[in-house]
Amino acid sequence: MRNDSPYPYVISYLAGRTEFASAGLLGGRPGAQRVIAINGREVPPKGQYTLQPGGVLTTHEAGGGGFGDPSFRSSQDGLRDRRLD
Repeated sequence: MRNDSPYPYVISYLAGRTEFASAGLLGGRPGAQRVIAINGREVPPKGQYTLQPGGVLTTHEAGGGGFGDPSFRSSQDGLRDRRLD
């Protein structure tokens, strides 16, 4: 989100899944953790922030854990998964 207004925005953020990733199941790998950044600088997941005019809030959302051991999947499936990241 970019603040295109001439005024500062005050943002309250209460994000979860920033300290511990979602667990995988039956050998699956953990999911990605959520990351919140303001102007490219990572900020704590819970707090109130001021986004100045032209400032950018970026979130990389948490992902769910995998299901099953990835070594048992075909190489084509693994390549497709990595392209989707």
